Amino acid sequence: MVLVVFAALMVSCRKAPDKVKVLETVQITETRELTMWDTGSDSLIAPMPPEWRKVPSTQLRLFNYRFGEGEESGEVYISRANGGVLPNANRWLGQFGKPKVESIDAFPTVKLLGMDAVVVSASGRFDGGMGNSAQENAAVLGVIAGNSDSLLTVKMVGPADLVNAERARLLRFCENLRIRKTEEDSDVNTDSAE
Repeated sequence: MVLVVFAALMVSCRKAPDKVKVLETVQITETRELTMWDTGSDSLIAPMPPEWRKVPSTQLRLFNYRFGEGEESGEVYISRANGGVLPNANRWLGQFGKPKVESIDAFPTVKLLGMDAVVVSASGRFDGGMGNSAQENAAVLGVIAGNSDSLLTVKMVGPADLVNAERARLLRFCENLRIRKTEEDSDVNTDSAE
Protein backbone atom coordinates (compact mmCIF):
# COMPACT_ATOMS: atom_id res chain seq x y z
CA MET A 1 0.00 0.00 0.00
CA VAL A 2 2.88 2.35 0.83
CA LEU A 3 4.30 1.60 -2.61
CA VAL A 4 1.00 2.61 -4.29
CA VAL A 5 0.88 5.91 -2.40
CA PHE A 6 4.55 6.58 -3.18
CA ALA A 7 3.97 5.83 -6.90
CA ALA A 8 0.97 8.17 -6.99
CA LEU A 9 3.01 10.96 -5.39
CA MET A 10 5.87 10.47 -7.82
CA VAL A 11 3.57 10.64 -10.85
CA SER A 12 1.95 13.85 -9.64
CA CYS A 13 5.32 15.45 -8.90
CA ARG A 14 6.81 15.05 -12.37
CA LYS A 15 8.37 18.08 -13.96
CA ALA A 16 6.24 19.78 -16.60
CA PRO A 17 7.55 19.49 -20.17
CA ASP A 18 9.70 22.36 -21.44
CA LYS A 19 7.86 22.52 -24.74
CA VAL A 20 4.16 22.33 -25.51
CA LYS A 21 2.99 21.29 -28.95
CA VAL A 22 0.24 23.57 -30.32
CA LEU A 23 -2.29 21.51 -32.27
CA GLU A 24 -4.64 24.29 -33.35
CA THR A 25 -4.86 28.05 -33.12
CA VAL A 26 -8.31 29.55 -32.60
CA GLN A 27 -9.04 33.16 -33.46
CA ILE A 28 -11.98 34.84 -31.71
CA THR A 29 -13.94 36.86 -34.24
CA GLU A 30 -17.05 37.73 -32.24
CA THR A 31 -18.30 37.90 -28.69
CA ARG A 32 -21.68 37.83 -26.99
CA GLU A 33 -23.19 38.61 -23.63
CA LEU A 34 -23.28 35.75 -21.13
CA THR A 35 -26.69 34.20 -20.59
CA MET A 36 -28.10 32.63 -17.44
CA TRP A 37 -27.04 29.22 -18.85
CA ASP A 38 -23.43 30.37 -19.19
CA THR A 39 -23.24 31.65 -15.66
CA GLY A 40 -25.27 28.83 -14.13
CA SER A 41 -27.43 31.39 -12.39
CA ASP A 42 -31.14 31.82 -12.56
CA SER A 43 -33.55 33.57 -10.28
CA LEU A 44 -35.78 30.50 -9.98
CA ILE A 45 -35.69 28.55 -6.72
CA ALA A 46 -36.89 24.95 -7.09
CA PRO A 47 -36.92 22.91 -3.86
CA MET A 48 -36.61 19.28 -4.97
CA PRO A 49 -38.76 16.54 -3.43
CA PRO A 50 -36.56 14.01 -1.60
CA GLU A 51 -37.93 11.18 -3.78
CA TRP A 52 -36.33 12.71 -6.91
CA ARG A 53 -32.66 12.78 -7.93
CA LYS A 54 -31.05 15.91 -9.34
CA VAL A 55 -29.15 15.46 -12.59
CA PRO A 56 -27.07 18.06 -14.41
CA SER A 57 -28.88 20.95 -16.05
CA THR A 58 -28.53 21.54 -19.75
CA GLN A 59 -28.75 24.61 -21.92
CA LEU A 60 -32.50 24.15 -22.32
CA ARG A 61 -33.23 22.70 -18.88
CA LEU A 62 -32.78 24.98 -15.89
CA PHE A 63 -33.46 22.14 -13.45
CA ASN A 64 -33.36 18.46 -14.32
CA TYR A 65 -34.56 15.56 -12.13
CA ARG A 66 -35.10 11.80 -12.32
CA PHE A 67 -37.49 9.60 -10.36
CA GLY A 68 -38.04 5.84 -10.21
CA GLU A 69 -35.41 3.18 -10.82
CA GLY A 70 -33.71 1.79 -13.93
CA GLU A 71 -36.03 1.09 -16.87
CA GLU A 72 -38.93 2.19 -14.69
CA SER A 73 -37.77 5.77 -14.30
CA GLY A 74 -38.95 9.10 -15.53
CA GLU A 75 -37.77 12.68 -15.65
CA VAL A 76 -38.92 16.11 -14.59
CA TYR A 77 -37.44 19.28 -15.98
CA ILE A 78 -38.00 23.00 -15.85
CA SER A 79 -37.41 25.08 -18.95
CA ARG A 80 -37.88 28.59 -20.19
CA ALA A 81 -39.43 28.72 -23.63
CA ASN A 82 -41.34 30.94 -26.01
CA GLY A 83 -43.99 30.43 -28.66
CA GLY A 84 -47.13 30.61 -26.55
CA VAL A 85 -48.89 28.34 -24.10
CA LEU A 86 -51.25 26.68 -26.61
CA PRO A 87 -48.61 25.80 -29.24
CA ASN A 88 -46.38 24.25 -26.56
CA ALA A 89 -49.29 22.32 -25.03
CA ASN A 90 -50.27 21.03 -28.48
CA ARG A 91 -46.66 20.02 -29.17
CA TRP A 92 -46.64 17.95 -25.96
CA LEU A 93 -49.97 16.35 -26.90
CA GLY A 94 -48.59 15.66 -30.38
CA GLN A 95 -45.68 13.72 -28.86
CA PHE A 96 -48.36 11.26 -27.70
CA GLY A 97 -50.33 11.24 -30.96
CA LYS A 98 -53.17 13.24 -29.40
CA PRO A 99 -55.16 15.78 -31.42
CA LYS A 100 -54.54 19.49 -31.06
CA VAL A 101 -56.89 21.51 -28.88
CA GLU A 102 -58.26 24.84 -30.07
CA SER A 103 -58.15 26.78 -26.80
CA ILE A 104 -56.24 26.78 -23.53
CA ASP A 105 -59.68 26.70 -21.88
CA ALA A 106 -59.61 22.93 -22.59
CA PHE A 107 -56.98 22.47 -19.87
CA PRO A 108 -57.29 22.57 -16.08
CA THR A 109 -55.31 25.38 -14.44
CA VAL A 110 -53.09 25.88 -11.40
CA LYS A 111 -51.06 28.82 -10.13
CA LEU A 112 -47.36 28.87 -10.95
CA LEU A 113 -45.32 31.79 -9.61
CA GLY A 114 -48.58 33.70 -9.21
CA MET A 115 -49.55 33.18 -12.87
CA ASP A 116 -52.38 31.10 -14.25
CA ALA A 117 -50.85 27.97 -15.72
CA VAL A 118 -52.34 25.15 -17.76
CA VAL A 119 -51.92 21.51 -16.79
CA VAL A 120 -51.28 19.24 -19.77
CA SER A 121 -51.53 15.49 -19.51
CA ALA A 122 -51.59 12.62 -21.97
CA SER A 123 -50.69 8.95 -22.03
CA GLY A 124 -50.01 6.23 -24.54
CA ARG A 125 -47.12 5.88 -26.95
CA PHE A 126 -44.54 8.64 -26.49
CA ASP A 127 -42.96 9.43 -29.86
CA GLY A 128 -39.87 10.89 -28.23
CA GLY A 129 -38.43 14.34 -28.46
CA MET A 130 -35.87 16.58 -26.73
CA GLY A 131 -33.34 13.74 -26.82
CA ASN A 132 -35.72 11.08 -25.48
CA SER A 133 -36.44 7.88 -27.34
CA ALA A 134 -39.94 6.60 -28.06
CA GLN A 135 -41.62 4.45 -25.42
CA GLU A 136 -44.88 2.57 -25.01
CA ASN A 137 -47.29 3.06 -22.10
CA ALA A 138 -45.81 6.43 -21.19
CA ALA A 139 -47.36 9.64 -19.90
CA VAL A 140 -46.70 13.35 -19.73
CA LEU A 141 -47.83 15.69 -16.99
CA GLY A 142 -46.76 19.27 -17.38
CA VAL A 143 -47.49 22.82 -16.37
CA ILE A 144 -47.05 25.81 -18.69
CA ALA A 145 -47.30 29.45 -17.58
CA GLY A 146 -46.54 32.76 -19.24
CA ASN A 147 -47.21 34.56 -22.47
CA SER A 148 -45.95 34.25 -26.05
CA ASP A 149 -42.68 36.03 -25.20
CA SER A 150 -41.71 34.09 -22.11
CA LEU A 151 -42.90 30.73 -20.78
CA LEU A 152 -41.95 28.63 -17.81
CA THR A 153 -42.60 24.92 -18.31
CA VAL A 154 -42.42 22.07 -15.82
CA LYS A 155 -42.64 18.74 -17.63
CA MET A 156 -42.73 15.17 -16.31
CA VAL A 157 -42.37 12.24 -18.72
CA GLY A 158 -42.06 8.56 -17.93
CA PRO A 159 -43.92 5.28 -17.57
CA ALA A 160 -47.64 6.04 -17.21
CA ASP A 161 -48.04 4.35 -13.82
CA LEU A 162 -45.07 6.26 -12.37
CA VAL A 163 -46.19 9.62 -13.76
CA ASN A 164 -49.69 9.06 -12.35
CA ALA A 165 -48.19 8.13 -8.96
CA GLU A 166 -46.07 11.33 -9.00
CA ARG A 167 -48.95 13.67 -10.02
CA ALA A 168 -49.60 15.18 -6.58
CA ARG A 169 -45.86 15.54 -5.92
CA LEU A 170 -45.32 17.39 -9.23
CA LEU A 171 -48.19 19.80 -8.59
CA ARG A 172 -46.90 20.44 -5.05
CA PHE A 173 -43.42 20.99 -6.53
CA CYS A 174 -44.90 23.62 -8.87
CA GLU A 175 -46.58 25.34 -5.92
CA ASN A 176 -43.18 25.59 -4.16
CA LEU A 177 -41.34 27.25 -7.06
CA ARG A 178 -40.46 30.86 -6.39
CA ILE A 179 -38.29 33.69 -7.61
CA ARG A 180 -35.14 34.68 -5.71
CA LYS A 181 -35.67 38.20 -4.42
CA THR A 182 -32.99 38.73 -1.78
CA GLU A 183 -29.44 37.68 -0.98
CA GLU A 184 -30.89 35.54 1.81
CA ASP A 185 -32.80 33.54 -0.82
CA SER A 186 -29.44 32.69 -2.45
CA ASP A 187 -28.65 30.39 0.46
CA VAL A 188 -31.83 28.32 0.01
CA ASN A 189 -31.09 24.65 -0.59
CA THR A 190 -32.60 23.69 -3.95
CA ASP A 191 -31.66 20.02 -3.57
CA SER A 192 -34.62 19.09 -1.39
CA ALA A 193 -38.07 20.30 -0.46
CA GLU A 194 -38.38 22.50 2.55
